[in-house]
Amino acid sequence: MGCGGSAAAQPTDGEASPGVDRRRSAHVLPESTGVLGGATFAQAISDHFKDCYVDLSPVELECQTPLYSGLNDFLEKHPDDAQRLRHTQNIVKKCEAAGCLKANARTMIKCNACGSTLPETEGTSTNIFTSFIYGIGPFKISIRHASPDVMVLDDMMQVTPCHFDAIPTDHYIQDWRWLLNRPEDALLLIEKLKSRSETAMSSFWNNQAYMQKFINTDAHKLSLQDVTEHVAAGFNFPPSQYQLHLQYMLPPFTPFQYQMLIEGKGFVKGRFFPFKYVRSVLECSVKNGGANAIKVDSQTGIDTIMQHFDKLGVSYDEIYTEFYGNIVESHKKLANWQPEDFALRSKGEEMFQANSDTERGNVSSQ
Repeated sequence: MGCGGSAAAQPTDGEASPGVDRRRSAHVLPESTGVLGGATFAQAISDHFKDCYVDLSPVELECQTPLYSGLNDFLEKHPDDAQRLRHTQNIVKKCEAAGCLKANARTMIKCNACGSTLPETEGTSTNIFTSFIYGIGPFKISIRHASPDVMVLDDMMQVTPCHFDAIPTDHYIQDWRWLLNRPEDALLLIEKLKSRSETAMSSFWNNQAYMQKFINTDAHKLSLQDVTEHVAAGFNFPPSQYQLHLQYMLPPFTPFQYQMLIEGKGFVKGRFFPFKYVRSVLECSVKNGGANAIKVDSQTGIDTIMQHFDKLGVSYDEIYTEFYGNIVESHKKLANWQPEDFALRSKGEEMFQANSDTERGNVSSQ
């Protein structure tokens, strides 16, 4: 038995797909998106953003003290525990560019921080997410929610001002593929991760300084429930951190990330899996008495999973295309970037003053 799925038109170079006009705003100024005259706002002026940080609550601040001074301290207190050692490591490709050195997912070709070509050799890195779960220092991050079963924290490489990772803390789940072995339980889990993220997001949407700085005035009238429709949420495979985490991003995207989106370079197809897709394949798995389910192990390829559910009517291509078009339109509706908050704009190899007239492209290189 198939599981259904509606067709969606393919966008070109990140342009929005048909059917998402409800997200368009007639009052969006060109510069508010962060790209003006083909030049992207760059070099944010930090003093202009210092008053719009959303503070942590006293309860959240209590979660910031580590239990272990470092990974060696943790392993010394848990000797001969191969499972815990495995939990603290990722398999990655490490960027070798000076000043970067970021650990990237092992299937990546370009570093997603600096854009440099990655080496072919794989290595290991410390799993930051399990370090947070176990309380291993010296790693620190803003924790937006913490409970015995879920942690919501600020993403370490935020692409929006409100960008969380929601992580289960009571189970080690390397990546979202493993959810398919227990689809009914997994549906409850991912909905819980999404719900806790929405709660954390509410402190941003209800923060006046954040709203005034980042959100287009026309969007201020949206209710919290309405704005959840604009959230970009999903899972990466392979992840750069080997613990299941829901990426939860409320637009606007940073100007650079929006430029990547309109160039069709954001949310890499075949690596990013929208929340709607993962939920749909899990729902499909429990239908027909479980006959649609697929069992996975460490060798199960992501293409195998996609092909299996595509035959059952859950199309990754359709859901991804709809997702991509929607988030581009959501950015346009919510964005409130202002040229006076940036020192420069970039266009290819050229740099311009942020307040120069690039509306018609008549700008001079600095």
